[in-house]
Amino acid sequence: MAAYENELSLRKERLTECLLRRMSVEEVIHEAALQYNAPVILTTTLYRVIVMDDLGMEVNDPVWNDAKTTGYCSSEHIADFETQGITHDVVTSSGPVMLNRGIGQTIPRILQKVMIAGEVAAYIGVFQTGSPFSETDLKITDYLCAVLSLTLERDPRILPGRTTLPEAVLSDLLSGSLTSATVLNDRLRMAYWTPKSFFRCVLITPAHKATGIDNSVYFRSMLTRIFPGSVQTEVPEGILLVLNYDREPYAADRRLAEAAAQFDLFINISEPFENLILLRDYYASCLEIRNAARLLKRENRIAELNDVYYSVLSNLLKKEQKTALCQNEYRKLLKYDTAHHTDYCRTLETYIEHGCSVTDTADCLYVHRNTMAKRLDRIRELCGIDIKDGTALIRFYLSSKMMKK
Repeated sequence: MAAYENELSLRKERLTECLLRRMSVEEVIHEAALQYNAPVILTTTLYRVIVMDDLGMEVNDPVWNDAKTTGYCSSEHIADFETQGITHDVVTSSGPVMLNRGIGQTIPRILQKVMIAGEVAAYIGVFQTGSPFSETDLKITDYLCAVLSLTLERDPRILPGRTTLPEAVLSDLLSGSLTSATVLNDRLRMAYWTPKSFFRCVLITPAHKATGIDNSVYFRSMLTRIFPGSVQTEVPEGILLVLNYDREPYAADRRLAEAAAQFDLFINISEPFENLILLRDYYASCLEIRNAARLLKRENRIAELNDVYYSVLSNLLKKEQKTALCQNEYRKLLKYDTAHHTDYCRTLETYIEHGCSVTDTADCLYVHRNTMAKRLDRIRELCGIDIKDGTALIRFYLSSKMMKK
């Protein structure tokens, strides 16, 4: 008995030292692995790996190997935890659970929950790859979880208990910790989220950053009601709403505009995309749209890429660079417009914007089709541009947008 008490005391002292020296979670788990002389894994309650330490041992266990390969427990193994009652036993137990049945029959393991502020925040697993666990091993697990509770308290990898599985997927995609399409599909199955055809990132930010989003809980519940099937998560700038739909959501702009006015928000919308693994790139696009819209001081509360695209390109160039790169045909036409109070530059812009259709351009400018055709002939005479040359038209359009900024 004395030897048992002495060993337990020494192990507690070493774990306490980790706490007093403010060691990282990784260092605490390494110390635990040394004490057990066994592999140790720590995951979030959503089964994302926080840290694993095998001390260089070979662990011939499917749960361990999947987690080591992908950074997650697979949906198949999570289903096993549920159907075999393992999750229930760990959550309801006041201490460590010794698992030597079902999924733990080949390699027994000690499992226990880690509590933070009265909520389950993480799970720890110790795999028996060598000698059977001792009574001291079981007893020290309680103390280890107490140490981890304090160590993990401010760890950003611990997601709040209210976070849903789809939100956790978004969080992992945005952080760059989820980059495999195969793993993503498995996570989506676990979250019971069946993606539709298209996605769009909607970055929602407060008009006055210092105040944040008023009534954010109500606002988020309203978004869930307006856009069923979509997912949202908090980001440093505000809220990221990921629309998920089968066809272009034409009604989205109206509803978002109403919400923006009601809650004093600005809304930045990415281009549609089909692969959720690209979420991080389209979130970055929203950030660029937001920054450009701020520079332009746009009155409209909603900004899309088309609204700021040429402004972003223009802002990359100095004034003298813009002048040097400006197309000669555009210069000529602009000079004529300025001298004669005509609007030929805008006419050609409109023609390009309407797919080089004489009829559509005429309808947009409220002129007859023949009048439009004559204007295009006159533009050719004045500046020499070939309106059938796509490259020339692209340079004209870019020059026009660039020189206006």
